[in-house]
Amino acid sequence: MRPVVTLGLLLLLGGCQSGFLDFSDDTTTLRRNVNTPVGDSETLRRVRGLNPDSLAPITTEAGDIWPAPAGNEPTLEDMLKQPGAPEVMQFPVPGSPAYQNLINSGVMNPRPPAVVPAAPDARATRRG
Repeated sequence: MRPVVTLGLLLLLGGCQSGFLDFSDDTTTLRRNVNTPVGDSETLRRVRGLNPDSLAPITTEAGDIWPAPAGNEPTLEDMLKQPGAPEVMQFPVPGSPAYQNLINSGVMNPRPPAVVPAAPDARATRRG
């Protein structure tokens, strides 16, 4: 019985070989990193630190590289002052006398209209 169990475990362990080797290679860096950028440009040589003496130093660019500042954008107040702009109605502060005058005149209703419940269905209330 023991040799059969041992043989079975060895066969099962063999199935783990392909996935485990890739995992162990990636985590222990036994092989080259496949995600390393490929190339031999000046920037890659600087990043890798190869031959720093043979590379020219990085200098600043001449002139002003930034765009000109944006002009003054009109504010909402400026837009409303232009001819043809819609008129904005200004409401008084709640609790002020002007607010009370609007409520008393019927122009404003401080409370939303009450929701009237629907009449019950006659068939649902009939017992029979």
